[in-house]
Order: sequence, then C-alpha cells, then structure tokens
Amino acid sequence: MHTSSGNRFRLKFGVTLFSAGIVVAVCFFVPAPGTGAASSGPSPSHTGATGEDTCASCHASYELNTGGGTVQISGVPANYSPGQAVQVTVTTIKDDATIYGFQMTAIDGTGLRAGTFTVGAGSPAELQTVIGQVAGNQRQYIEHTTDGLIPTVLGSKTWTFTWTAPSQNVGRIDFFVAGNAADSNSSPTGDYIYTGAAFSIPTAATYSISGRVFTPDGVTGLRSTSVLLVDRATPPAQTRLASTNTAGFFTFPDIPAGNYTIRVRSRRYKVGNQPVTVNADLTGLVFTATD
Repeated sequence: MHTSSGNRFRLKFGVTLFSAGIVVAVCFFVPAPGTGAASSGPSPSHTGATGEDTCASCHASYELNTGGGTVQISGVPANYSPGQAVQVTVTTIKDDATIYGFQMTAIDGTGLRAGTFTVGAGSPAELQTVIGQVAGNQRQYIEHTTDGLIPTVLGSKTWTFTWTAPSQNVGRIDFFVAGNAADSNSSPTGDYIYTGAAFSIPTAATYSISGRVFTPDGVTGLRSTSVLLVDRATPPAQTRLASTNTAGFFTFPDIPAGNYTIRVRSRRYKVGNQPVTVNADLTGLVFTATD
C-alpha cells in the first residue's frame, strides 16, 4: 500500500467474527516508509495460532478486540473430504479504517500444516503465500500483498482464495486468522488489532481397522478373544469391543479419524497394546501373544 507521498503502509488487524467451524483473526503488515515492494506483507507466524504471536506485539496502541471492527469468513465447510478444494473469503470491516490486511493458517491437532492455500490469478496480485516454522513444524500462511490493502468498498476489504484439504483425513483442522484495520499513518500506532478463538472442522469420513491376533507360536490365530478400541482423545475414554473369529481375525468398521489404542484381552495369554492413528483404512495389524 502507498500513501499519496509514496510511503508504504504498515500491517494492521481487522476484527474477528466466529463462523461455522473456524477461528478467524486477521493481521495486516505495512512496511516502513521507503521500504517494501508489491509483495510486502506480514512476516509468518502472527495469526494467534498455537505457539504464535499476534500483530499486537507491534501494533499496541489499543487493547485487542476493541474499536468496533469485525472480520467475517465464509466458505469453509463444516466437514471436509480429503483433497477437497473450497473457495474461502475473508472480509475485514471497520468503518473508519483506510487500509486492511490479514494472515491465515490452517493446522492439524499436532500443529502441522493442514492442506494448501492457493492464490488465484489476478494482476496486480493482492494475495500471496509464505512458509514459516513454529516449534519445528512447517506452516503455510496466506496473506495480503501491498496491492491487497486498499479497499474497493468503503469501510471493508475482501479477499477470496482456495484452500485444498490434505490428501488424507487428518482429523480436526483449525484455521487461525489475524487481522488489522489500519489508519495509514505509516507507523505502528493507531492500529486496531483483533483476534479470535479457534474452531475445528470435523471430518465426515469414517474408516475400518482390521488385524489378527496370534498365539505365542506366531502361526495359529487366537480365537474368541476380546479386542478393545479406546479413543484416546475423548474424555472419558470411549471404547468399542470386537471379538476375534476362529482364525484370530478382528474388524472395527465405521471408525472416525483420530488417535486410538487397541488392547487385546485374553484369559490365557498376555498381549501388548498398540496405539494407532486413523486417517485411512488400517489393515493387517498383528498382535502376538506371549506366555
């Protein structure tokens, strides 16, 4: 962004609005006077996501989430399918702001990047993607460029882009956005910063888990043995029960993505537990009893 004197604008935050299954906070960054090009935008890791700062670390004139602004986000599905591509729109609104910006990221339950943001065609480009590292985990961010700061409608600015879900179901995905509604005074003062809480996007898919329990010889199936599937993410732990057939095989159908522990209970043998992460069908699991 430029002022009439050719100075670049700083990044500012817009207000947060909670919307169907995601968390939004928008963050803007404006380069100092005399610096920056059309690609200028906020540095990575300022969305307020786990392990990240917000733009308020620099733009500290006002308390967070004050000043009457909002950030609206639409297009994120309540449920996603692996590889699904959706159009997402973010709008920062504050009546008396003059420029606007944002930064968004999407992460899974372990803090890793979840899916891919894609910038659409357009010239000059109003959006860009950048990569950052948080606690050793890579994250992707989508944010405005200098050409994406100026509103086309008084009092707000809208950006639209594509988010593509991971190729495999990774369970819950959280979207974080940080935003800024700025006054264009070419300094970090006078900017309103807004953040919001994270919402999850639950997965609609379910999967199957199957395997076999052997006697200590590793050849003979252990029949009529209880197999428990314990959901480690649900307090109190939710448990499903299956039983091995005459050849020692067991199956759990219709299992949502998540982290589980499989426990085999035999009156005669000891059988170890096995943790599993479900984001696709799991087959061929093997448990071998000991005397």
